[in-house]
Amino acid sequence: MDASKSFSLNLRKLRLAMRITQEALAHDAGTSSSYLSAIENGRSSPTLKAMERLAKALGVNAVYLLSGRISISIVSDDELEIGAILARPAVTLRRHPHKPTGRPSKTK
Repeated sequence: MDASKSFSLNLRKLRLAMRITQEALAHDAGTSSSYLSAIENGRSSPTLKAMERLAKALGVNAVYLLSGRISISIVSDDELEIGAILARPAVTLRRHPHKPTGRPSKTK
């Protein structure tokens, strides 16, 4: 697979995994959404400058998007919600042994 095709496929995969619209990514990269669509669908080969801007807008290095097929798992909203719940820190409730549990005693 040629570099341009790898870039296009990886760009689309990553954009979808990050839940970013073509319009939002194009805006962040300073390009048009029609040009981005053409790149993602293989109708246009991106320039090096466009590759750099698109990668930067996604927060990755352009080399990452050029490197073969990247593996990205696209999860559903339910999976994201479950993942967020599981990622929460466990809360443990402990009684502090040095704190009295009843009424404070009167000191004389």
